[in-house]
Amino acid sequence: MIIRQDIIEQCGFMLSDLEYAYNRYGVPYCFLLIESSTECDWISSIESKIRQTDKVFSIKENLVAIFFPFIEECSKGFKAAENLLVLLENNFPTTRFYMGLSCREKSDKDKYIDVVAGSIYALSKAKEFNENRIEDDSDIR
Repeated sequence: MIIRQDIIEQCGFMLSDLEYAYNRYGVPYCFLLIESSTECDWISSIESKIRQTDKVFSIKENLVAIFFPFIEECSKGFKAAENLLVLLENNFPTTRFYMGLSCREKSDKDKYIDVVAGSIYALSKAKEFNENRIEDDSDIR
């Protein structure tokens, strides 16, 4: 698995609030990376469809990270990702979207870096298929 240090550093900075809430209050969260095959203005279309508590930030032109706090199970995070994928497929039919999901559930003892690395791993799995796809890191957890 290739760990992209630049992504881990950027995401680690953004995760600090969620990590505090996880450690202090046991608030679970999911972390989603979305990459598009082409550069287009798709980020604004997803910002209007997520909850106010979710955080979206752009890592580069075609790579975005989304944090979903208060999602207790990875299956619910996967459902949120599916909803975003359907929206993106409808709005940008000629662009491919790859998604990598990792979750930090209440019982997890991993550090946030493992969640970020898991999403990077899942994203690379999704890209292998060269089609609109969501993958998670369940096979390495």
